[in-house]
Amino acid sequence: MQNTTQKTMYVLCLQGTGDDEYAYETAGVYTTHAAAVAKADAINAEYGVEDFAIEYKVDEWLLDS
Repeated sequence: MQNTTQKTMYVLCLQGTGDDEYAYETAGVYTTHAAAVAKADAINAEYGVEDFAIEYKVDEWLLDS
């Protein structure tokens, strides 16, 4: 039997970036939740609009390797 290790990956999903404004689109895969949130914050900062922010979610995936 092989030893397997599990690794958690975090998938950043942005809402409204594709054809369907209510759908979530994958924007990146990160090794920490904090890195995914930091990327979403950086994307929102690029817009420079005070009352606007792209909605996002971070999905957590457990992978066997």
